[in-house]
Amino acid sequence: MRRLAIIGIVIAIGCDTPTVPNYASPNPDVTTRAGLQTLVTGLFGGTRGDLVWIITEMSSFARDAGNFTNTDPRFITEFLGDGTPINNSDFGVFGWNNQFQMVRTADSILTALPGVHSPTAYSTGERAQITGVVQTIKALDYMYLAEQRDTSGVPIGGDKLNDLGSPAPILCNKDVWKAIVAILDSGNAALNVDPSDPLAISLPSGFGSVSATAGSFSAFNRALAGKANLELAYAIARSNAATAPDSNSAGMPDNAALLRADSAIAASALYQPTQLAPPASGPFTDPVAVYHSFSATPGDLVNPVNGEIGTLRMLNEFVASVDTANDLRWKAKFALNPDSSQQHAYSSVSAHFIVTFYPVVGSPIPIVRNEELVLIRAQIRLGLGDLSGAWTLINDVRTHVGGLPAEAVSADYATTRDALMREQRISTVLESGGDRAIAIRMYGLAAVVDKTWGASDTHATLMPVPNTEFANRSSSALSCP
Repeated sequence: MRRLAIIGIVIAIGCDTPTVPNYASPNPDVTTRAGLQTLVTGLFGGTRGDLVWIITEMSSFARDAGNFTNTDPRFITEFLGDGTPINNSDFGVFGWNNQFQMVRTADSILTALPGVHSPTAYSTGERAQITGVVQTIKALDYMYLAEQRDTSGVPIGGDKLNDLGSPAPILCNKDVWKAIVAILDSGNAALNVDPSDPLAISLPSGFGSVSATAGSFSAFNRALAGKANLELAYAIARSNAATAPDSNSAGMPDNAALLRADSAIAASALYQPTQLAPPASGPFTDPVAVYHSFSATPGDLVNPVNGEIGTLRMLNEFVASVDTANDLRWKAKFALNPDSSQQHAYSSVSAHFIVTFYPVVGSPIPIVRNEELVLIRAQIRLGLGDLSGAWTLINDVRTHVGGLPAEAVSADYATTRDALMREQRISTVLESGGDRAIAIRMYGLAAVVDKTWGASDTHATLMPVPNTEFANRSSSALSCP
């Protein structure tokens, strides 16, 4: 019997929180290096815990794929926007509680760090580099929250759920991204106290390309900072109707944030446009990348998208957007699905293809990689009005990765934007970054692009703040306009 996709398994058991190992249990002695390492391992491991939800949500919002399961139609009616808005009592804690638990774990590590004394205390340089690593992963957890919730808001600063005394304020989108950028910048400064210093902690195997020294890990931090500043630039623009992009206009994304984004990407060793190459079949092998790693080892997590059959299916509109005859990305990533959809009523929108780039339970899922960063920098250049620069990067990916002829360069904003989004769609589909769904929001395209269901389509692109999050807040709600 083929393995069922983990997405299907989770849904089959209902909406209870998926079992995620408690990587920090038993409680370690955080006065020791070994105990602190246990917490660090837990932080990295736990950050993966809700990827099954994050990837499902963001792929559905992008109208790339959907969870067509008989056991819960809300994955179609709500996530895929088939006429039912997502209620903040539905799926509310998924992609929420776990990420905040990891934020608290990060804060626990930073609190314990000065008190480690066995077998020796960490040096000033070692404390700085560990601080930088932990702040970077804390920012990543906040990024996952912000990318799912967008204009719903995210609480930042202190504890959140169950803090009856003073829950952190739920900030609006631009303030969330300002806070994330600040955390990343603080982490990067710490990593560069002594960038040549070897890391005093062990990282998961997926971080092998950036784990040797503090300065090497800074490349990951700067890659995230490039993406975060891009989001900030458009969050600022979208906070005012007069500056927000729409289907025809570039709007006015914040220039300072775009310039910071551009500098951060350029400073990251994970950005290597000259190393773009066609993907190989099977699991991701991009050497210029950082991954979430998985395994079938007891107590670890398996890849949540893995499976040869199951309920996750691509949408016809995604397939129609790709040159399936010639695009090397398509040929490496997809194959015919031998099984019919559980939801036969939706056969008109779901395609007979299945992903092949997560073929085994140990297949890694990219966090950020070179190909993605090239397209993110193209978005930055587009936002800065450098259409020529954006086209160079678009066609770099299209020709070197997709094996396709370059598109004709256009001086038209909408034409450039749409070409960029086509390459981004096939390049980053079903990865953890949610890049297409984010682009749909940034460019004001939800009502134009997410229209699978015609007039009844809800154009869903974000998750609400859970009901339980408001329960202890009384008047403590959104704190910005």
